[in-house]
Amino acid sequence: MLKRCAIATLLALSACSTYPPGSDPEGVKMKANAMPVLEALSLYLHQNVRPPKSLNELVPKYLPELPKEPKLALDMANNTLSFTYVQSLSQNSVVLCVAYIGVSSWSCDY
Repeated sequence: MLKRCAIATLLALSACSTYPPGSDPEGVKMKANAMPVLEALSLYLHQNVRPPKSLNELVPKYLPELPKEPKLALDMANNTLSFTYVQSLSQNSVVLCVAYIGVSSWSCDY
């Protein structure tokens, strides 16, 4: 009986596993939605003398449209593109994802 309880507890706990920031299904989706903007921004900077004043300058030449999600923040002073989202699988933690312009990877943290 004790062995059955231990197995049942282990199975219940495994269903509550957490993901690292940005690795949960929502984070993966948000990063995928934001990646074309990051790529378009890099291309824009290679072809223009000045950085864009806003992400709207990327449309339509470099990008058909901006994604509805995530809401992206451009910070040319720090050369970054970022967004936040709520990681609902981890007690509704807010995750911040940041990418340096010209680098095609995201760094996410709580």
